[in-house]
Amino acid sequence: RKILFVLLFFIIFFWLKPQAYSQFRYPVGALNSTVSASVGELYLSISGFASPYASIVLTSDQGLLRTTVADEYGNFYISQVLIKKGFSHFCLTTIDFKRIGESLACMDITPATDNVVLKDIFLPPTIGLVKKQIVEGEEAVVMGYTMPYATVTISIGNGQTITVTADATGFYIYRIKNLKAGKYSLFADATYNKIKSLPPQKPALLEAISRPQQILETGKNIAQNLWELIITSGIAFILLILILLFLITFLLIKLRPQWFPAFFDKLKRNNKMHHDWLLEIE
Repeated sequence: RKILFVLLFFIIFFWLKPQAYSQFRYPVGALNSTVSASVGELYLSISGFASPYASIVLTSDQGLLRTTVADEYGNFYISQVLIKKGFSHFCLTTIDFKRIGESLACMDITPATDNVVLKDIFLPPTIGLVKKQIVEGEEAVVMGYTMPYATVTISIGNGQTITVTADATGFYIYRIKNLKAGKYSLFADATYNKIKSLPPQKPALLEAISRPQQILETGKNIAQNLWELIITSGIAFILLILILLFLITFLLIKLRPQWFPAFFDKLKRNNKMHHDWLLEIE
């Protein structure tokens, strides 16, 4: 019986061992496999031109999609951006390489049912101001970048438009004179090789103030700077002490006016003049 039991034990052991060893060597899910996942179903590709070396940011309602930089000629390419079916709206923000200004343009397209390819998209010029606030009558300097030699149209917002031509680097500048007091929203679009840029969505904001407003603003700035200086230094403590002394003196004069004549009279008697000793000798 013992021999039979031992034989039976070894038969069961060797019969189970390969299965156990197999499970140890190849656990569930450990075999080589390729798994791919992506967010979106279709692809969006955009190409066009802005200004040389401009930074371009592609966004949609879902947030940031892609960023790129235009080449030395102003051409840019954004390819293979995953989008969902029904995708129909996106925006492109352009910032010129000198960070003088920026522009924003948005597009509405037919809801996507297949891959979307858009070409020859001309982004509006960047626009910036040397000063965002000027005095009435002072000139406002507007500048930015676009494609080299493009024709730039600047809209001031009061019905007035100005046309300038960009130079070989894409830079343009214009000095607006004799602006009346008020707030202005400046937009810039352009035409290049008979292609018109997308309509700009974001203006450069300019405010022209009157002379009295300038004086008031200057006074407010001076007062604010002085207050910041006071609260960030030891001058505040000294001024507080002086103010308290002044208030105490003022209250004493008002409440006890009789004290001060007597005080000054006593002070005068205690401080004899240098020639008083002659009078005493006599």
